[in-house]
Amino acid sequence: MSESDDLPPLSAETAPLYAALAVDGALDEAMMDRLAEFMAADPSLVTLYDAMIAQDDALPGALAGVAAAPMPLSLAAAAAAGTPAAAGDGAPEAAAANRNVRPARWSNGLAAIIGMLFAAGLGSIIAYQAGRDTAEVEIAAATGWVAQVAQYHKVYAQEGRHLVEVPASDIEHIRTWLSNRVGRPVAVPDFSDAGFEFAGARLLVAGGRPVAQLMYTQAGGTPVGYCIIASAGDDTDVALGEREGLGFARWREGEAGHIVIGEEAPELLSRLADAARSGVEI
Repeated sequence: MSESDDLPPLSAETAPLYAALAVDGALDEAMMDRLAEFMAADPSLVTLYDAMIAQDDALPGALAGVAAAPMPLSLAAAAAAGTPAAAGDGAPEAAAANRNVRPARWSNGLAAIIGMLFAAGLGSIIAYQAGRDTAEVEIAAATGWVAQVAQYHKVYAQEGRHLVEVPASDIEHIRTWLSNRVGRPVAVPDFSDAGFEFAGARLLVAGGRPVAQLMYTQAGGTPVGYCIIASAGDDTDVALGEREGLGFARWREGEAGHIVIGEEAPELLSRLADAARSGVEI
């Protein structure tokens, strides 16, 4: 979706609306780049964006019980009866047509209301996060960038010649380049004991923040990625999980979030995470 598709212009006031559309994957590449510029200048927008992604990921599980519950008899009866049509000749046809009508453009009043709702929503999200215990907050904070890294990895892992931006032969440049971009030291761990060879690196973006992705390949298998993002907070132990059909091992250390991600079994991903944490580099 572009800015011309019946949306108010992208600005500091409407950026939360565009962030919500980005979570739904409704923005085109040009608008995502513009939104990233607003995120870089507004940390609260990054907080809102990450919280939206965490909430989006959590909703299916949170609503699972509701979806499985039987429909109340009164609601079932109402659904079976259908919605009464408006009075007047040709009402059924008119009602059907009206369901497909979308306003040609946003009114100033509607845009203002949406801005106020998102402003209120940001406060609610922050208040909600503050009331949760530490473990839940850590999980929610990690969910957003883990999900985005998983989406990137699914695409790039299919590449051969273009698997990385900078090849392993330029390893010293990779260390300097990515450390400067992430704002934290980026080491290149040695995964050779597990049968993986360092292939090179590329730069990703998650929640408007740079992410270093180091790619490793194996004979007859799929690539594994090791990703680093700046993330202030206490160090954490390795936690295993799954996103987008991929397994991952994540932890926080040295004011940075770390992920090892790929199609491998949890035991192997945990082993690679231990290798990354050992400090042994190529």
